Amino acid sequence: MTTCLYSKLADGFDAQALLTEYLKLVDGLWANHVNEMDYLGTWDVAALRCKESHVKNHPILQCFDIEPTSRWQNLYQFQRSDIYTSMCNWFECEIYAIRLMRLAAQSHIHTHRDHGVNIENDQARIHIPLQTSKFTTFKVADYALFLGEGEVWYINIDQPHSVQNLSDKERIHLGSVDLCCSIFVLFERAFIAALDVWPSNLSEYRATMRKVRSKEPFGSA
Repeated sequence: MTTCLYSKLADGFDAQALLTEYLKLVDGLWANHVNEMDYLGTWDVAALRCKESHVKNHPILQCFDIEPTSRWQNLYQFQRSDIYTSMCNWFECEIYAIRLMRLAAQSHIHTHRDHGVNIENDQARIHIPLQTSKFTTFKVADYALFLGEGEVWYINIDQPHSVQNLSDKERIHLGSVDLCCSIFVLFERAFIAALDVWPSNLSEYRATMRKVRSKEPFGSA
């Protein structure tokens, strides 16, 4: 089976509405990315959802202790946000960590790998850009991608990847919507093995997930 490097799953989110809400609720609780050797310039992170045990802890623990575990919780300020709840419900599956990631103008994330973080290894990381420009490039396994504002992308970050922001404004995205793998493992193995493709639009994505949940055979009416 061919490894899936990336896929645009949908493009329907209101990036400006999400950005306005999230920046207000984050309220300055940003932490510099701990992997200082992996970037040049400024790259910082703010948690929206973290391990339950870190809800009252320092932002560094909320942002970077994201090894899979069974108990996750939205930060208190996000629990009453309708737009946040709507975004989470869109995925129709359990969610692990959610983080805002901000790459400053003229900053660069060097080529690196997040080993084991892909659907083949029971993890899926989703990216939703909220503020970007045509001068920002995301590369994965030598493929150059432009991730547009409000689009929903799966990126296989087990592969070598990098980000370069050559614009004059910061790039802000939901860079770690880490989804529970149970849905995505079934989704990937059944769907790609059967059809050797990855869903390219929202209706196909959601229809496939419903079939996985109901255990309907793929290709049925």
